[in-house]
Amino acid sequence: MAKPSFTRLAGATMLAAVSSLGFAAPAWAGGGTTITIDPADTGTTAAAFGTHVCDPNLGGGPFQAEDVWVFSLPAATQQGNFISLTIEFATEGGPVTETITTTPAADRAIVGDRAWIRTPAGLSSTGELVNPFALTNATALITGTDGTFDLAQTCPAT
Repeated sequence: MAKPSFTRLAGATMLAAVSSLGFAAPAWAGGGTTITIDPADTGTTAAAFGTHVCDPNLGGGPFQAEDVWVFSLPAATQQGNFISLTIEFATEGGPVTETITTTPAADRAIVGDRAWIRTPAGLSSTGELVNPFALTNATALITGTDGTFDLAQTCPAT
């Protein structure tokens, strides 16, 4: 009868060790929880949204040619942090879908329980809305549990 080789035994031990690590990983490592934006926050442009705040830590601004949109988790202790957001906008040129992930970029980032994105401005040089981005829907993947998230503030283009 052949004895198991050291290589097979080491491989089985390694597989068992790696498999057990999966149980110690955060819940979101396997996918997270998908939630939607509060429907009351949709159907608006950055200029028409009621709360205008330009925060240097959340996209900055105001910019001449870009609007900044900031999203937040209202129950961060329960909901955790954003993993990703998918945002749908309506424009005169057709629908536009944007995604924000934990990999920061020059025009978007996740900052814990907040996320921001810059989009082309919807204002002409005379202040008229010409091709505004209107928020129509958004979903987010979070580390915590259910709920909705909010459009917390915008920083409309100057």
